[in-house]
Amino acid sequence: MMRRIVCAGDSFTAGVELCADELIPNYTQNLLGNLDEIPKDMEDLNNKFVSKVTKMPKQDRLAYWEKERNLAWPSYMKSAKNRVYNVSSGGISNQEICHRAISKLEEIGRKPKEKLYAFVMLTSPERYGHPTSDTINPYGYPFKQLYSQTLAKGKGPDYDVTEYWYTHHDSIDLYWHSYNAIHGLINYCRYMRVQLTLFDSCLWNWGYQNILKWKKDDPRLSLVQNLRGTIPTTYTMSDFAGPKTKLPGGHFCLDVHKKFGKAASDLL
Repeated sequence: MMRRIVCAGDSFTAGVELCADELIPNYTQNLLGNLDEIPKDMEDLNNKFVSKVTKMPKQDRLAYWEKERNLAWPSYMKSAKNRVYNVSSGGISNQEICHRAISKLEEIGRKPKEKLYAFVMLTSPERYGHPTSDTINPYGYPFKQLYSQTLAKGKGPDYDVTEYWYTHHDSIDLYWHSYNAIHGLINYCRYMRVQLTLFDSCLWNWGYQNILKWKKDDPRLSLVQNLRGTIPTTYTMSDFAGPKTKLPGGHFCLDVHKKFGKAASDLL
């Protein structure tokens, strides 16, 4: 029986940094331990990489991102019986991740003698985005992401709406928005008989641990703990990281992607 597998996530599923040697020779040989602080020289190297990607003409940039996706962990699930679709991009929120997964599942539909799967890797609940009918984002999707970093850059596109959003929503409010999006995906997959598996890039738990620290006296904290219990994740990508497997931008090297892809395949 043929399997159609939709994979969605942020940069950890999009394979960001995996093709960096094309732009900066030997970039991927600069590796750190998973818990190591990124030193200044590595940070500068990553900034150089990001700048080179950003300055690409749009079509070249989209093609480069596709090369990265082809090296990311979903590619190691492909086989004669597994048709894999990777709809991930760097920096997107849980809202957009879930939106993309559902949209792709709707697009491919269910065909006779096929099984549908969704492997979705969650990201930080601190990110927020929403679908829009009149805006296409840099990745080619009708979705608007609001980033708190925008506020540090001063006036510019989306500054006012971003300022309003992050002034009126704290970490627990943002967790609620992720919770709603994820449970929308869970219920969709249950209704459409899609076998769903949730993963953690490492940022989903990181966001939760920050809430425990930042909001330890907030009366809503027990609620967040109970909400978290309704979103089980099967694997965390950082659990597959060895002693020297973190790239200058904080993503995992190719070896980790291969191991994680194999582990995900074993779940089928």
